Amino acid sequence: MTPIAEYHLKQQIQKQKRQLENLQKELEKDQKQKLTDREKFILHFCCMLTIARITNTTGGLSPVDFVLTLIDDVRRNRFRSLSTENMESLIGEINGEMLVGKIMFQDMIDEKTWSMTGERPNKNTNWRDMR
Repeated sequence: MTPIAEYHLKQQIQKQKRQLENLQKELEKDQKQKLTDREKFILHFCCMLTIARITNTTGGLSPVDFVLTLIDDVRRNRFRSLSTENMESLIGEINGEMLVGKIMFQDMIDEKTWSMTGERPNKNTNWRDMR
C-alpha cells in the first residue's frame, strides 16, 4: 500500500470514528429522554391501584388478588425485561414510600388545619402515653 493510500485510509477511518461517536451521543441523548421499564412499571402500578380503588372493581377476586393478577398481566405484556423478583422488590419499595407519604401528608394536613382554625388536630393532651 502506498503512503498516500494509507494516509487516505486512516483519514477515512478517523471520519467514521467521529461519525460513530456522534451517533452514540445522539443515542444516549435519546435514551435519557425516555422512561425506563422500571419507571413505566411504577406509573402503571400507581394507575392500576388508583383505578381499582376509584371504580371498586375486583372482578370477583379479593382486592389483593385482583391487583396481583393485573400486575402479572402488565408484566407479561409490557415489561418482559423486569423479572418477578425485581417487580416484588419494587412493589415493596413503593409500598414503603406510600406509607411514609401517608404519614407526611397527614402531618401536612394537620398542620394546615391547625394554622387555619387554631385548633390542634390531635386533642389527646393528657400525655399519659409519654410516661
